Amino acid sequence: MKKIILLAFFYTLNIQCQVSDNTSPGYRFSNFDDSPAYSLAKAVNEENVKTITKIISSNPELIDVKEPKYGMSLLCLSIANNKREAFKALIANGANVNEICGKFEKTTPLIIAIEFLGDCDAFFVNELLKKNCDVNLKVISTNEKGSVSENLPLFVNLSCLEVSKLLIEKGADLNSTIKFPPYKKTFSLIDVCLMYKELDFLYYLINVKNIEIPEEIELETIDGITKKNLIEYLKSEKFSLPNSEFQNKRKQLIKLIQKKTKFKS
Repeated sequence: MKKIILLAFFYTLNIQCQVSDNTSPGYRFSNFDDSPAYSLAKAVNEENVKTITKIISSNPELIDVKEPKYGMSLLCLSIANNKREAFKALIANGANVNEICGKFEKTTPLIIAIEFLGDCDAFFVNELLKKNCDVNLKVISTNEKGSVSENLPLFVNLSCLEVSKLLIEKGADLNSTIKFPPYKKTFSLIDVCLMYKELDFLYYLINVKNIEIPEEIELETIDGITKKNLIEYLKSEKFSLPNSEFQNKRKQLIKLIQKKTKFKS
């Protein structure tokens, strides 16, 4: 009877000590199982700062090692899994804040930090910026069919205006462009703002940052690329959402564009 109780106790203790893994396969610490960095990954997942520091001190080559399945580094996983203490320990021990990760879709710690913004919580973004991460580091991915896609931190999440401002303050290039499959055209910041109807960010770019305003924008369909007057496009049905706040923003944006340019609609 005593043996059964002891077994039950140790089983319960083991379950309690386990740390849950990410629901997304590409961001799981278990991807490091059976790899040289298994113990370090376990320490990061458990946010055991003392063990993290001890392992890296003895095996510095492990700090930026990538798991074999999806090609993610522990710094990237610490961000995606909101392991703040482990993240700080990795940074303190020299983790590369500009490490390009991912076997299939390329990414960086900063891009992941922006992708995983919870309620626009900029903790990871701020910490990476303090370490002078490259805000203009473009990642280029190629799929099995040879299609090329590109990504930049400033293009990742346009709905968190304060985070976008942080990137711009650190020198993010407002004139940069990215490729966005299956489209053949390249996309500017204005294009992406229009695509996702992010009028607050577009207003900020035009009103505060004085970004160059194109009179016409390129629209791509299965029939090819056509050009349309920017103001006409903003007045089109595509932006006629049944939301009074959105409509007020649209009107203000159109007035601003007309004020800053000589464009007519």
